[in-house]
Amino acid sequence: MLFIQSGWGILVVPIVVGTAIIVGALALLSLQALDTPNLPLLAFCLGLFAAALNWVTGRRLKNTPPHELIYPATNARVLLTRRHALI
Repeated sequence: MLFIQSGWGILVVPIVVGTAIIVGALALLSLQALDTPNLPLLAFCLGLFAAALNWVTGRRLKNTPPHELIYPATNARVLLTRRHALI
């Protein structure tokens, strides 16, 4: 399997893994304290929280304005934007 990363897209891996570990440990401790282990709920919470954290991080990284260049021969305007992706 091949992964292609551009910009800050590599942050997806530590955010998802770190979130899964932290939220999983907190959820496990909470469920053990209640003496009702509910693993489907735990998996749902992990996925939802990791997705939300990834989305917020991605929105902040993509919030930078594009760079504007003007091609002198034709006076054409070109906008350069940074792309952050992990494909």
